[in-house]
Amino acid sequence: MAVFGVRPATKREIKEISTWFFQERSKDARFAQLNRSAWKRFMMRRWVLPRYLRAQANTFVLEQDGRGVGFAVVEQSGEAVTLSEFSIDAGCDVDGVLRALLRTTEELARDRDYRYARVAPVDHSAPRLALFRSAGYQLIDYYLWCYAGELAGQEAGAGVVLLPLNPKEGMEQRIAFLRQELAGSQIAEAALIEESLFPRRPSSHPSYSVALAGADGAAARETIGYLSLRPDERSDGVLSIALSLEPGYWGTPTEAQIIAGVIHDRGKGQAIPARVMISTSAHADRSEALFTALGLHRAIDDRPILFKAVQPPAGQAAQPAA
Repeated sequence: MAVFGVRPATKREIKEISTWFFQERSKDARFAQLNRSAWKRFMMRRWVLPRYLRAQANTFVLEQDGRGVGFAVVEQSGEAVTLSEFSIDAGCDVDGVLRALLRTTEELARDRDYRYARVAPVDHSAPRLALFRSAGYQLIDYYLWCYAGELAGQEAGAGVVLLPLNPKEGMEQRIAFLRQELAGSQIAEAALIEESLFPRRPSSHPSYSVALAGADGAAARETIGYLSLRPDERSDGVLSIALSLEPGYWGTPTEAQIIAGVIHDRGKGQAIPARVMISTSAHADRSEALFTALGLHRAIDDRPILFKAVQPPAGQAAQPAA
């Protein structure tokens, strides 16, 4: 029977891991965009990243039968310890190594009094997600889904208007409608999501209040949602649209009008690639028929996050074993 081990990386090993980590993160267009200049890449690869992996993150070497077969990076913030990056060599017992790594991540969370262990896998294939679930992890239902495709849209017409927001107003309104969506979706882990995943700073992308228009075209005082347009956000030529609406408007013609209208306006009537990012599964489920009718298909967006509670909330004693 194979024996699996997880141990802290040495300084020499961290240098090697840093090279791999930089290459993997550079596959993320947003990370690559932040390090476009040769000088920034040099500083990140030679100084910033090795120092971070050595002094702030928890960097591990993975072993099978005493032989190194990979490495992993575990980060910590808020109430959670997060397995953010890992690489396991082909030809070894990948599932066995990964289960040992999950146990180490959970032990680290318990030892340092974090409430949750999390994992954010690049590989979110069905077999990999099944392994995480078998170890007690649950998908965090937050911006898990998007609807994507090429769409020309159509003129929005009367009834709905978009009112520009300044960055501070945009962040405040986005958070307000995210809270409505989490409450309307009855998300069990809403507190974890708000504490660790809600935006902390204003976005540089344009954002809008979504408001119903009166008969004379003037906007009503109350708004029904928030929308942000993020052209080429991931350096892939796709228009990303973040949308949050009052639950009563999910899956309605009003929602279809909003999306078709902004895409038509952005593409000037020509078909363009777009993705609509939806913040909860309940919203995605209720709106699936309308997005499918528009010609968009449903997919898991970006990197899903899974979590596992490893100890009770502060002030709540653990239940004795039966």
